[in-house]
Amino acid sequence: PGSPFHAIVEAGTGTGKSLALTFPLALYIVLLKMRMKEGDRPPKGFIATATTTLQGQLYDDDLPMVNKVLNDMGFNVKVALYKGKGNYLCTRRFLNFLEAGKDKMTDEERKEMDMLVSSVTNTDNTLNLEKCDKQKLPKQPSDDFWAKVNINLDSSCADCPYRSTGCYYHLIRDNSKDADVYIGNH
Repeated sequence: PGSPFHAIVEAGTGTGKSLALTFPLALYIVLLKMRMKEGDRPPKGFIATATTTLQGQLYDDDLPMVNKVLNDMGFNVKVALYKGKGNYLCTRRFLNFLEAGKDKMTDEERKEMDMLVSSVTNTDNTLNLEKCDKQKLPKQPSDDFWAKVNINLDSSCADCPYRSTGCYYHLIRDNSKDADVYIGNH
């Protein structure tokens, strides 16, 4: 232990791959943290999946179960979920599209915007950042509509007025800088 390594795990569905890779990784991180000296950089683990569905399973089901076992042993690992930008609502693009007016939207866009507004806003009409993850929406918008309001690869976050206080994507990234294990996709 102590030197970095990588693992590629492949096996059939239902064979226990998720636990077979998450528990040893989490335990390895715990062991490395125990050996840390002052000034050492904290160890980090990264799990890359092919789908956001598997990311969700690891984040919502498997790693909490692993953490429960580790907690019973007196340890803990902080886990962060990193999905691609396209999975999140862009506050600026959403508000710009909404402010452009429903009279400039097609009938289908108006329906989807109404559904989206009711899904991501609080009762006082403020944006609920926790609901800005596409997978958490009660009804999935069409790909065409989502492409108009999500954070796409062309979106520049650098000059966005919502970056530090009104963007779910950056909020979760800023709050996970001290994570031990990151779950991403490729």
